Formats: sequence, structure tokens, C-alpha cells
Amino acid sequence: MRQVKAYLLLFLLVAVSSASAAVTKIEASVDRRAIAMNEVLTLTVAVHNLDPDMVDFRRGSPDYTVTATSSSKSFRLINGKSDKSITYKYVIKPKHEGSMVLPSVIVRAGPITHTTDPLTIQVGPAKATKPKPSLPKIRRAPKNSAPVRKPIAQPKEDVFARFELSDTKPYPNEQISLRLKVYHRGNLRSLNMEPLQLDDFILERDDKALEYKETIDGFEFFVYEFSFVLFPVKAGETAIPASSISAIVLEDRKQMQLDPFRFMNPFMVERERDLLIPELVLQVQELPAGAPKEFTGYVGELAVVHELKDEAMLSGEAVSLETRINGDGNVATLSPELVQESKLYSLFGDKENVVTAIEDRHRYFEATKTTAIIPRKDKGKISIKTKPLVSFNPKTNKYETHGKNKFQLDVMPNPNLAVPAGPPAAQSERAPVKEPNETILSIPSASILTYTKQPVRNRDLILAIILINFLAFCVKAWRYLQGFALPEQEANQSIGAYVKKMKAADEVAEISKLLREVAQRVKQNQELETKLVKFFEESDRVNYSMQADNASSEQLEYFRKQALELMKELAHAK
Repeated sequence: MRQVKAYLLLFLLVAVSSASAAVTKIEASVDRRAIAMNEVLTLTVAVHNLDPDMVDFRRGSPDYTVTATSSSKSFRLINGKSDKSITYKYVIKPKHEGSMVLPSVIVRAGPITHTTDPLTIQVGPAKATKPKPSLPKIRRAPKNSAPVRKPIAQPKEDVFARFELSDTKPYPNEQISLRLKVYHRGNLRSLNMEPLQLDDFILERDDKALEYKETIDGFEFFVYEFSFVLFPVKAGETAIPASSISAIVLEDRKQMQLDPFRFMNPFMVERERDLLIPELVLQVQELPAGAPKEFTGYVGELAVVHELKDEAMLSGEAVSLETRINGDGNVATLSPELVQESKLYSLFGDKENVVTAIEDRHRYFEATKTTAIIPRKDKGKISIKTKPLVSFNPKTNKYETHGKNKFQLDVMPNPNLAVPAGPPAAQSERAPVKEPNETILSIPSASILTYTKQPVRNRDLILAIILINFLAFCVKAWRYLQGFALPEQEANQSIGAYVKKMKAADEVAEISKLLREVAQRVKQNQELETKLVKFFEESDRVNYSMQADNASSEQLEYFRKQALELMKELAHAK
């Protein structure tokens, strides 16, 4: 019995030490400690190994304004230790010179609250900007009109790429569209693009890529277009930096020699090219003066609707105020406080739900939030006021106020909360209150004393360690055998389903796609990989040469037969 207790004690210690491997940590830092009045700084809050329910940083302050926010997640595995983190960034602009204090960031996860240390920033006078050479004035096009296209000279290359912006003179936090367009003449084999990194913008990529044709100086090009939604975070001149895309292009051979082993065109050869994309400069202009004090930096169209579910209620109960906000700006710049505080009622906010959608290269959002209001009066009327949300509309160049409402609520006495009449009973006359008792675990005190007196011997510890290691070895061996036996059975079942789809496919592109999916699920040897590469080269050449829609029945049957043979080999691959 004593040995079993020692084993259990040691096992608990090992489990606790393993569970504490991932360390929870909250860090707050800024990219600079001293800035000028016409500059901004970035406050970064990193939350490690914790899933927060709420991260709160005070946005409204007489010292600063939060002009933009963003968040990102990451996961790392180093030497068997995992570290997952969520990073929150706040772009902050000072309101006055002197000392500026950034308050603590509050991070709540369940019943536990973490706080960071306040940060002090020194704000100096605005820096003088260098005069720029005078340029001809450019008339700003209306927001609802298409961007002005300049005539483009005939490109020297038959494959090239460039950026296009919907507006080159936006305001901070105004949504603009960035389009990456790749032009080709039907000879583009593949593209390899690195993620776009922009420090001065909040960026979101549209998952829908477009394909269409465009005529430039009388020459017709095929175009692949990738769209991004951008929100500039600060005023001033900035740029979309130059970048490059790695591409595989089909070209004519320099020496016209016949290659009988090439399927489609024996006189074409694949070459790797770097498509250079020129830098694109834009001027982010300052917002007009005269912003209301409730303005928190939101730029774009906005609509706010409040709805009080009941006009009368019993005291002690809660009434719901539902708010729906629609717009196309950066929702993070809106104030989260929607109802004015009062001594007449208490407020309890629910989590906010935000849904976004990108349509025609423009992102829209709908945010819904429910606020529970509990009156502090037993009866009578109370007035509930909502706070105004202020936006700057770039289409009208005016500040607009939304959602400023006033609701009347009639509170009636609640009979369930009525106090019985008569004087309260004396303390000695009151019946004793019995707290409910529930026995969770009952251990005789004699056993406890006996247990605490028993020493743990070295032999017991050694036996416990051997037992734990043996159990761990058994678990690993079982997992290994399970992982060794199942993949082949699962792969054969899934390949059978793909064979049915393959026989019904009526396009070369669909046949190639099905085979790629099967190949990703099954282990391959070098000989099989070579056959797959050759098949994909032939099928892709048909697709990229714009002949997929006109493929003959013989050509389609050729690819189907080849794909089915490869699937059989994949099913028996070791």
C-alpha cells in the first residue's frame, strides 16, 4: 500500500512538471521611446501560451489617439517545446508635447487577469519636413469612378507584372484596393509568390483570384489578378515597395531542334524568370481639421442601428439593447463603448460578433453587439442614452455622427422581490441557517497520520521510475504500430473514391487535380515521383496553353488512362 501511494505521488509530480513546460507570458513594448508631434509609434502586446477572452487597451485619452489596430497569431516548435502567441499592435499618435503615459494593457483569460506595466513616452515638437519639388496638380477622381488609366507602351517582355491602386491619395484608415496583375500571352507555366509585407498598411488578401483578357496597345494579354485590401496607418508619403515573382515560362528554343520526347510542342522549352514589379508611391493625406471629440479615427461609410427589445420591465431584471453596425472602414478604430453610463442602471456587455465579406475588390463588415441593462430603481421611468459614433466619410469629405439615440424605459415593481411586512426578527430569534454539506472524500484521520509518517525509500522511487518508463514505451509502441498499419488501408479506400471521380471527369484540368490530391496523400518512391512530374508537365502544358476547353476526346482519354495507371501504382506504393 505504501509503495502504491509513493508511485501515485511521483506520477502526479511528473504530470505537473510536464504541464508547466509551456510558460504563459504577457509582454508590452513600443518601437520608440521618444517621438515628434507629427510622428506615430507602435505599441505591441505579445500574449504567449494563453487564449485570452479579452485584451483591453484604453483608446480614448487626452494624451494620444489610437489610429489603427491589428492582430496576428503564430506557433513555433523548438526542441520539442511548443510556443503559441497572439500579437496585438496599436498605432498611436500623440496629442500634445511633453510626457505621455501609455496605460497598462489588461488581458483576461477566465477568472485570471494579467496587466502589463505602463510605458512613458517623451513627445517633442514636430519635425520640419523637407520641401518637395513642385509637381503639377492632380485632380482627385471621385470615389465611385474607375481609376484613370495612362497609356502604356508596348512591353518588351511577353510576361510581366505590375501593381495598381484604386486611389493614390487616401486618408489614414481609408480602405483602398491594391491589385497585383500578371500579364502573359498564354505561355505562363507557373507562379511562385512570396507573401506581401507592408509595414505602413493593414493588409488583407482577397482569396478570389480573377482571370480575364486585356488589350494593351492593340496586343491582347491574358491577366491573372490578385487583390488586396489596404488601410494606411499614418499620413505622409509612403510606397508599395518593388518586389519580384518567380515564374516558369514556355519559350521558343534558340536552336530549332526537334525533341521527340516532348508531348505538346517539341520546339518549346521551360525557363525560369523573375518578374520585377516596380515600386508604387502614394501620398496619404492628413484628415481635415474640426473633428468632433468623439472621433476615434474611423474613416469610411458607416450605419448604426440601436434597438431596445422592451419598453417596460420588472425591477431587478435585464433588458437587451441590440446594436448593428455596417460599414467599409477599419472596425477596430470604432469605440467599443456604445451606451452612456448612469447611476440609474448597470451595464453588462456581451462579446462582439464581426462578419466581413469582400465584393468587387471592396471589403464590407457587419458588427453586432448586445448590451444587457439592469435598472437600479424599483419603479419609475429611466432614460437610456447611447454614445455617438463619429466617422469621416471620404466621399463627402465631412465628419458624420451615427447612433446617438435616447430610449425611455418604464420600470415596474417586481412582486417576486417584495419584502414581507412587519419588523425583522431579532438575531437570537432567527432560525439558524444550515449550509448544505456534501461529502466529497472521507479519509479516517488515523490513515492520514499513518501516511504522513511513512518515509519514501530509494527502492520505491526506482521502481516507480521504471514503471513509468515502461508504460511510456508501451504507449509509443502502440501508437507506432497503429500509425504503421492504418495509412495503407485508408489510402486504398480514398483512392477507390478518386477512381470513380476520375472516370466521370470530362476535363484535363479536373483529371490532373484529382491525381495531385491522391499523390499528396500517399508516400512515393523516386521512380513514381518521376512519372508523376512528367504527367503533370504534359497536362499543365495543355491547361496553360489555353487548349483545355478544346481538348479532343482522344487527348482526354489519353490523360485519363495515364492517371488511372498512376493511381494503381500509388495504391501499392511503399
